[in-house]
Amino acid sequence: MLLRSLIGSSSQLARATSTVATATLTRRRWFSEVSSVSPPTPSTSTTMSATTSTKPKKWKKATKRAQHIINQLEEEQVSMAKVRQRNWPDFKPGDAIQVRYRVNKSRARLQQIRGIVLGRKNRGMGSNFLLHNIIDGTPFEIRFPLHSPLIEDIQMIQPSFIHKGTKRMKRAKLNYLRDHLPSSITVKDTMEAIPNRATK
Repeated sequence: MLLRSLIGSSSQLARATSTVATATLTRRRWFSEVSSVSPPTPSTSTTMSATTSTKPKKWKKATKRAQHIINQLEEEQVSMAKVRQRNWPDFKPGDAIQVRYRVNKSRARLQQIRGIVLGRKNRGMGSNFLLHNIIDGTPFEIRFPLHSPLIEDIQMIQPSFIHKGTKRMKRAKLNYLRDHLPSSITVKDTMEAIPNRATK
């Protein structure tokens, strides 16, 4: 009887240890995922969709984000430069114009040059135009940045200088004018410039 009681107690002891071992090895679940997260209500889903629709566009690549910021800054600079240029004429290739500019910011003295616009490039802050004239029998060309703060004023002398204003120029780049006679493409100093109209 004593032996059976010992065997019985040993088997009960083994079962107890096995249950304790399995209990310690199992993962503890304090809260289930279903009970912790409440289902979304219709009002919350509508507000979430409204907030997601009003968010600004996000660029995934850093290069695209940087380019977008640069484009915005360039547009702001161009708009500020156009405020200063509101009195300037809308010149095109083939027009004879007069440009008054400073050599550098330290000098207050203004210089002026006349010539025919051979071409114009519109590239934001990189916009420029090429001016051609003949001075003392030698051809002279200079390229001006359109939005440069050194340009003080631009005045129109004669639109469509080659055709005396009767025809329009049909090309955007007039490089062929370099082969014309010097007398036909020289903008003389005796020609008077058209005064710019003051805008409010």
